[in-house]
Amino acid sequence: MSDRGGSLTRVLAFLRKDLFEVLRQPRLLITLVLGPFLILVIFGVGFAPDPPTLRTVLVVPSDSGLQEPSAELAERIGQRMELVETVTDEQAARDMLETGGADVVVVVPAGAVNLIRENRQPEIGILHDQIDPFERSLIDIFAASAVDQVNREVLAQLVATSQEEAVTVEEPLTAARLALDELDPSSDPETAEVVTRLSDGLDRLETELATFRSLSPEVLVSPFVSTVSNFQGVNVDFSHYYVPGVVALLLQHLALTFAALSLVRERTLGTIELFRVSPLSGGETLIGKYLAYTLLGALIGAALTAATVFGFGFEVTGSWWWFALICLLVLLAALGAGFVVSSVARTESEAVQYAMIMLLVAIFFSGFFISLDRLIPAVRVLSYLIPATYGISGLQEVAFRGRAPSLETLSGAAVLAVLFLVTAWALIKTRVVAGIQPRRASAEA
Repeated sequence: MSDRGGSLTRVLAFLRKDLFEVLRQPRLLITLVLGPFLILVIFGVGFAPDPPTLRTVLVVPSDSGLQEPSAELAERIGQRMELVETVTDEQAARDMLETGGADVVVVVPAGAVNLIRENRQPEIGILHDQIDPFERSLIDIFAASAVDQVNREVLAQLVATSQEEAVTVEEPLTAARLALDELDPSSDPETAEVVTRLSDGLDRLETELATFRSLSPEVLVSPFVSTVSNFQGVNVDFSHYYVPGVVALLLQHLALTFAALSLVRERTLGTIELFRVSPLSGGETLIGKYLAYTLLGALIGAALTAATVFGFGFEVTGSWWWFALICLLVLLAALGAGFVVSSVARTESEAVQYAMIMLLVAIFFSGFFISLDRLIPAVRVLSYLIPATYGISGLQEVAFRGRAPSLETLSGAAVLAVLFLVTAWALIKTRVVAGIQPRRASAEA
């Protein structure tokens, strides 16, 4: 009985010790409980459930045989479409798509009406610049809706035209009836003239009826079909699309975690006290740690990339130098953020929790699983403070589009890396260098 009582006492002692150890860290508790909840609240408020409006350019060649589509047609197609301009030159529309002046280009084929008369279904081309599979599926839905509405418009035009032509058909039919009533086998040459007019009218009627009867029901019901494609020929499947995001997120998280634990571990081991009595400056400390963790992060990044290439068949269509530069900028910015966390965290538990919170923020707001266009502008600002945001965008540009990252991506990542570097240096200087100057002054005295 005494052994059981002693065992229970020891268990309760550890229970009380660990419980009070956690309760003595209110910042850790707040971070654990309120951190994820606050992230979900911000995401819920900032997420726009309605898809963004697609700025659309319509290409209608002059010989298409169709009337120029109007703004009313765009409104009937759906709220997702904003008709920016109607042009006759497809290359001009492609240029607008490439420069960001449009999101979608709808191309009506030349001689569309003639193709329909030939019992063929013209293809309306839907061009876009999306590589996100989810956003591409939404464009597919938009294309189906747009072509369906265009088919309705064409059918309405054909019916209206047929009704107008019916007036011209009624005239020879009336003449035919009158001629039949007046026709007399023994009549004079005037009867021959009437017969000729009747024959011409009936020939026209037979021609129109033959054309109408030759059209298949599919062409009559759906004169147009659609083809949706990326105007640069880029087609990325789901598994490969998320590879750049995974590489950027893991690089950020690993670098940030290593850096976040750096100074906290130094304080726990008492090493930081040695720094304060040594001729070591905050800048030297920071540079040394940057170099060490940059080398380690570069090795990890190379291993991650090699695993995706050889394990999943991931291909980079652009320059590997650009790919490496983006990874380096993400690494430097993440290290800076980690050193900032390391300067404010008091325990390793706090540092790890802060790193996990920043990982959650990156997953929700970096464009990893939803497009940044789905966030309202006020919340989208948060995305520009996340290193992975620039990493995902830049790596996708290099890997999928085969071109250099945009100037905005490069400059944004560089500015963020410098911003975190300066902040980390200022915090480390106050924590590491504090006490060095008084010691040096007393030594000189």
